[in-house]
Amino acid sequence: MDTGTREEILRKRRLADRKLRECEERMTAWATMHGGIKESQGRCCLRRLMGLKCLMRHIDGCEGCRQKKNRIWDHPSLWNKDGKPYIIVLHAYDLYEDDLAQLRVYCTSSGLVCNVRPKEESFYLPSATWMIEILREGAPAISEKERLKFPNAE
Repeated sequence: MDTGTREEILRKRRLADRKLRECEERMTAWATMHGGIKESQGRCCLRRLMGLKCLMRHIDGCEGCRQKKNRIWDHPSLWNKDGKPYIIVLHAYDLYEDDLAQLRVYCTSSGLVCNVRPKEESFYLPSATWMIEILREGAPAISEKERLKFPNAE
């Protein structure tokens, strides 16, 4: 291996490490903005946000999990507040209007709210993915003042 190749590999590794740290910092800032929520290892099922159990093992399947067939259901994460499911976050590369409309219909009929945040607010890949927040209707909203504190993507 020549020096140029080794130096290029090290430069790329440092760049990747920096980008990963930036994403982690953005995720921490976002979680703090939502009152210190914690990422859950639980199933990302929309029924869980409604205080219901996931019916994944039910003979008819689970309508909350069926939404995962939606093309915008990408890089999902479930976040808890006070130990209970609070918000599901998706990071989609594209917003397919028909899929977004289908998800919003399900959310509206289930007492959930579906917010599409600008790409600059995504903590998965800022400026490359749309951030979609799904939470219970009536859950405390983040004020625009708080959102302005959120670090901008470069």
